[in-house]
Amino acid sequence: MAYGKLQGSVRVSALVTGDRALDRSLAALARVVERKVTRQALRAGAKVVRAAARSNAPVDTGLMRSTVAVRAGKARRRGEVLVNVELVRRAQLLSASGDAFYYPAAVEFGRKAAVAGAGRSRPGRAAAATAKAVPGVHWMRRARVEADAGAKAVVMAELRAGVERAAAAASAG
Repeated sequence: MAYGKLQGSVRVSALVTGDRALDRSLAALARVVERKVTRQALRAGAKVVRAAARSNAPVDTGLMRSTVAVRAGKARRRGEVLVNVELVRRAQLLSASGDAFYYPAAVEFGRKAAVAGAGRSRPGRAAAATAKAVPGVHWMRRARVEADAGAKAVVMAELRAGVERAAAAASAG
């Protein structure tokens, strides 16, 4: 049984599944309580990935480190819970030619060499035509790989603790 996904900005997801006893315990809870427990556990695991991403972020002004955040994702299927570790949009900067670009994405994924005359009509066109390809640093992808085992362990521990809390609250109430 899949409880949800941890996603990074590189669109790599990890299904977190539990043991059979945990599956049965979660299935015994009300749907609303099950989703709450799952969401809390996934957020705790995502915070481990966020910490790894912040430590891997290239630092010049600290802009990229401050853009890494944990956010809820939009579920595509009924019963799915999605939690993302992503770069928020407040890191948009202006290039020398005045165009807006998303700086963290340019560092993470790199960029291709510009093609002369590729839709540029501003004075920066000549400078863009001579721009060279820059390889990506892939600091978010590395963070996700490095923190994978720790995040899954935190998610499983939080799921077990959440199920116990919910069961105790149900028996007391």
